[in-house]
Order: sequence, then C-alpha cells, then structure tokens
Amino acid sequence: MPFGALKTMVNIGKNICNDYTVPVFKSLEKQDDFEIRYYEKNRYVIFKYKMIDSRDPNKNSSGDDSVMKNVWRLMKYTQGENDKKLNMKLYMPVFVFIETLSEVEEGSNDDVECEVRMMVSLPPEFQDENVQVPKPNDSNLYIDVVEGFKCFVRSFSGFANEQLFKTETQKLRDSLKKKNLESIKNQVICIAYDPPYKAFSRRNEVIVISI
Repeated sequence: MPFGALKTMVNIGKNICNDYTVPVFKSLEKQDDFEIRYYEKNRYVIFKYKMIDSRDPNKNSSGDDSVMKNVWRLMKYTQGENDKKLNMKLYMPVFVFIETLSEVEEGSNDDVECEVRMMVSLPPEFQDENVQVPKPNDSNLYIDVVEGFKCFVRSFSGFANEQLFKTETQKLRDSLKKKNLESIKNQVICIAYDPPYKAFSRRNEVIVISI
C-alpha cells in the first residue's frame, strides 16, 4: 500500500466519530424484528451515481466495489479536501440510499438501473442552515438537506455485503406485509455503522421509508 494511502487511513481512523445520535432520530416503536423511527431534518455531504443491479442471484453486480471505492470521496472531504481545508470528524455511519429507477415485477431476474446516493452527515456545528458549510473540492460531491421522514428499520450483525443487504431488506418487507404496513417500494437505505477494520460486534441496518 502506498505511504500516502496508509497515512490517509490512519488519519481517518483517528477522526471517525461513533456518535450514533447523528443524524438525530427518535424511536417511535419497537417490534420483534423491526423498529419504527423518525429521522429529523439533516444536512449531508453526498455523492450520487448510477449502477446496474442484477436481480439474478447467479450474477454479480458491481455494487460492493462501487460503494467501497466511492466512500473514499466522502472521507477525503472530511479530511481537508474542501475549500476551507478543514479537518472534520467523520460521523459514522455512511447512508447508502438506493432508488430503483424502473418498475420490476415480483420474482423478475431482469437487471435494473439504480440511482445511489452515498451520504455522510455533516457535524452538528454545520446543521444550522445559517452556517456556511465547507465546499467540497471534488465537483462530484454536493451538500444537501434531507427532510425528516418516518421509516421502518431492521438491524443485523456481521460483515454485510450487497447480497446480505438484499436478503435483510426482503425480510423487513415481509414483516411489514404481515402487519399491513406500507413503505416506498423502490427505495432502501443500507447502513454499515462500523469501519472496515472492526472485526467483531458489527452493526448494520436496512431502512425502508413509510408511506
């Protein structure tokens, strides 16, 4: 590994903040296998791109590689690659918001185009909309506000990959269907709370937004 990359990893490790109250949310209700939450309005730095998602379990998509490669863009922004050269705390987790752009029939194995938004919460001191936020040097990054939303959340442990997130999302949707709870069908948020070097007690979640 090049020295520059190693130095960046060390700096990021020192600056990771595991304050999971950011972004702010309220737990509204807990069921046996999912939770109902309300996430408050929040400011994020975001990288957006499109990918092809394979619904066929025998085919691989580039989802995991794309996420791991592009998360570095967000990390570098917090580590001084902004117009103020400001080094900020990197607030875990990274939210991976995936929206399917075309309708898919249930049980279909057709490939679909998805829009992916990778989002990292800005630190609390930059949540006030009257405070000027450091602008990213990377022109592909942008700052945006996500309005508050009610959602359903399923938690699970271990090292999560694309297929596991899909499996857990389906389990969540099955649970909601049994309770006649409706959610937006073509959107899901995947969350890994822990950095790659953490070996045990890893926490992951899938979120679908309530209608």
